[in-house]
Amino acid sequence: MPYLLEIPLTRQEWRTDKGGGETPRALNAMVYHWLDAADKRIVEFVHDRAAQMKPFTVSPLTRLREGQYVFRVTLLEDEYGAFVSEGIERALRDKSRGGYSLRVNQEILYVSDTPRVWHRSYAELKNDAAHDVEIVLEFLSPTSFHVKGMDYPLPDARRVFESYLKRWNEFSGWVLEPADALLEWVENKVALASFDLHSALHPYREYAHTGCVGRVKYCVQKNAWADADKVHWLNVLADYATFCGTGRKTTQGMGQTRRVKG
Repeated sequence: MPYLLEIPLTRQEWRTDKGGGETPRALNAMVYHWLDAADKRIVEFVHDRAAQMKPFTVSPLTRLREGQYVFRVTLLEDEYGAFVSEGIERALRDKSRGGYSLRVNQEILYVSDTPRVWHRSYAELKNDAAHDVEIVLEFLSPTSFHVKGMDYPLPDARRVFESYLKRWNEFSGWVLEPADALLEWVENKVALASFDLHSALHPYREYAHTGCVGRVKYCVQKNAWADADKVHWLNVLADYATFCGTGRKTTQGMGQTRRVKG
């Protein structure tokens, strides 16, 4: 059951000295700490599993007002929701153990309350999807794909929906096969109809990755409207985008995505 947790952070302290690690890595480390607080075997399993397919995403830090922030964590496998929630609760109860705060530039931020949680089962995503032939996605943080060793910051329909399908097949328990048939249909029958995008940089370690931010509308060509099963799966994957993110480095703040009304 995919989960989305919205986690509030509040400034605890303002430091005058320079310092503070990279925000994406710090937020990522908090998630691992919460898993570790709940069960060390879980964090070891998540950390060691295939680097290309982690079962969670982490958003960038969003400033709400002076000293108040929020970030999102999404979880793609059922069991991790309980472990992360338990880890956060332990961190809130026992702040001396760490894992409840991080430094961002000159601010020390702490988890100020239990997270807001949304979840939908994979069955709900699969069974409740619409049959829309127009789909609008919003990329909330820089989104790109790894192509020939470089950042590719354009949301081509096939690359976008392939990233969702890979995660769906990995985590949902409903493997869609043959995957290539759907992706070839997307490539040939789904057009990028309109877009309002700009490029943006996402700092990570010694690099800054280029991605796109903004909205895109995809349209199924009229001669493919009768492909009911494929249109259905296009909608399933578009709904899933909110949880699984788009493209690369989704555990480090990139590729945060949501489906919006056209």
